[in-house]
Amino acid sequence: MKTRKLVWCCAAVAMLMLSGCKLFYQNTIEGAWKVDTYLHNNVDDTSDFLLLQDDYKITFYKENNDFVEEYNYLKLLPVTNTGVWVIENKTDGKIGEYQLRLTYENEVRIFNIKKISKDTIDISRDLGEGNSEEYLLEPVPQA
Repeated sequence: MKTRKLVWCCAAVAMLMLSGCKLFYQNTIEGAWKVDTYLHNNVDDTSDFLLLQDDYKITFYKENNDFVEEYNYLKLLPVTNTGVWVIENKTDGKIGEYQLRLTYENEVRIFNIKKISKDTIDISRDLGEGNSEEYLLEPVPQA
């Protein structure tokens, strides 16, 4: 009988810890972020990314889980994408692995969360046909 209670207690603690990670991610992602490093197929392609998407910034809002993505395409054309973000369990992952889903207009981008802290967001996604991309984001300095 004691063993059964111990197993249930351990399982309950584990579930609380795992759900706590998701809540931590949701609270930590809030705010404005810019690209520090962009990797395409594990190769640093930051300069090309920033050339195409100058002044890139994405802002996550806690209220309604809205986000705004802004940049200047080729330093000429202002682009703004608005939508909804959610952190959810990975559909093909282990317990405790999460993904970030960005939904706007008729598009959905799903990123695997590698790390989220107050200083960095590290997300990646499979682009298909052996291609991948990874974003290392840092907070936008507040004015």
